Amino acid sequence: MSYVKAMKWNRRHVKGTRQPVIMSTGSGFWPAHAWLEREWWTYLERCKAQGIEPMECEQYYRSQLR
Repeated sequence: MSYVKAMKWNRRHVKGTRQPVIMSTGSGFWPAHAWLEREWWTYLERCKAQGIEPMECEQYYRSQLR
């Protein structure tokens, strides 16, 4: 359910449920755009130039944290 639909539903069902509407902002891995530009895309270019298979984005990110 989108945010807009949830808010409309809440207005129509005032005496319905009083449970909070919990919206998922997208669980999973969401790197910052700045990191993608500086690190990830340059890494992909290096891998392509060397002809090697790159890691997954999340795996590469986690390897940079260590």
